[in-house]
Amino acid sequence: MKGFKLNNKTAESIFQTTGMSVEEIANADVLTVDNSIQKQIDRKLTPAIELGGLLSRGSVYFMFDRFFTEKDINNGIASIHP
Repeated sequence: MKGFKLNNKTAESIFQTTGMSVEEIANADVLTVDNSIQKQIDRKLTPAIELGGLLSRGSVYFMFDRFFTEKDINNGIASIHP
């Protein structure tokens, strides 16, 4: 990990929750981390947000209403004059 180091207690807590070391999480893709957590807790994770086919357990953009829909993006592109 770059720029900081977690203390041993935090690293152990992360391992107990996820079944992965901090280094493994840092180098893994999201699906691998999700699968490891699901295996550790013996149930599937449930998405907190479903919007336009996108699933997420949480999004700062959604929370602060900064989420752009496909329509917003297309309207923005259409408003650009050559």
